Amino acid sequence: MARAQDRATDEAAEEERAGHARGGSYAWGDSSTDDVPTHSGPETHRYARVFGTVGAGITIRILEYQPLAQSRLAPVYLQLRAGYFFEGDGDIQHGVGLGISTNLQVDGGADTGASINGLDALTAWTFTPQYLIRGWFGDWFQLIGRVGVAVTASSLPNWGFEVGVHPLLKILSGFGFYADVSFSMFFSGEPMADIHPLISIEGGVAFDFEFLP
Repeated sequence: MARAQDRATDEAAEEERAGHARGGSYAWGDSSTDDVPTHSGPETHRYARVFGTVGAGITIRILEYQPLAQSRLAPVYLQLRAGYFFEGDGDIQHGVGLGISTNLQVDGGADTGASINGLDALTAWTFTPQYLIRGWFGDWFQLIGRVGVAVTASSLPNWGFEVGVHPLLKILSGFGFYADVSFSMFFSGEPMADIHPLISIEGGVAFDFEFLP
């Protein structure tokens, strides 16, 4: 009887040692969590957003065309933008938008009589469908880049493309200020031979609203 008890005790001890060796459930008092990979948690989730800006800016003409009585500095312009950012994860958010701008001053021969091709204020309207990308550097600061194709409706119609970037500083969750730098290239003339490379600088206010579930 004592011999059977000794054998049972030896088998139990052997199972305990085997459990420790495997790091399994038989390892009494041994935590095997060191072998389990840890995860940092899910990425930041960004809900869809509606975005808009109202601002004004100036444009520098890289090339001047004297027959149009142009100056190096183009008229001050009004700029309106609206965009929609898609829902997604991480700190990069994609979207689409539309920019609308118009001149706030006369341009070219309109004020000098030097050319019939001048433009009065509020007579040149540019529409720019855009692709948007937004980098989040915190709740109060983001960087928004864009690229778009622009079409201007006026007595001197033209078309072109635009790329730009602007930092956004938000003082409230849905309101802030922005500054913008962009490069654009427009094509006009007869037969669409002239090119107009431009650098624009603008600033204004921004509105940003999130669609929460």
